[in-house]
Amino acid sequence: MKPYTPQSMAPAVAPRPYAAGFTMIELMIVIFIAAILAGLSAPLFTQFTRNQRIKAATSELTYALTLARGEATKRNVDVVVEPHEDGWQVGWTVTADGAAEPLLVHEAPGYDDGGTRVNYLSITGPDDVTYNGVGRLVAAPDAPFEIESADGPSTGAKTRCVTLDLSGMPRSRVSNTGGC
Repeated sequence: MKPYTPQSMAPAVAPRPYAAGFTMIELMIVIFIAAILAGLSAPLFTQFTRNQRIKAATSELTYALTLARGEATKRNVDVVVEPHEDGWQVGWTVTADGAAEPLLVHEAPGYDDGGTRVNYLSITGPDDVTYNGVGRLVAAPDAPFEIESADGPSTGAKTRCVTLDLSGMPRSRVSNTGGC
């Protein structure tokens, strides 16, 4: 007869194999941490989106002004950059004297599902900008272009200014004070 040992009295059950994967608790913790990180990053992403819209509008306006100056020189006629009838934030048109079609028509994006315009930006500037045949300004603009979020500077988005120097070249800069 064999001597008594605890192993000899154990039931004949095979040990449970190691289960691969995650437990429900581990999965819940990971989802909870991901939700916290998403909640923290959402305001930063909103501010990033606002700043990118402002940068894009600044680049597009600077391009239009540079195009107008170059076309005025090339064609030796006056070229006008003027806002849409509802304001600069809706768009602008570049037109050369004597041309049948505008050189550039820029319409700002921003329509909701119902077709109503949504203005993400506030753009203020002069009534129009006219370049003569040598690429100079016909009249100095009364104010620079100011491009900011339609929600105002309190959102943390940076205001950008586009100024025209004496030769008519547009220059853009970031305004840290919230105005030009």
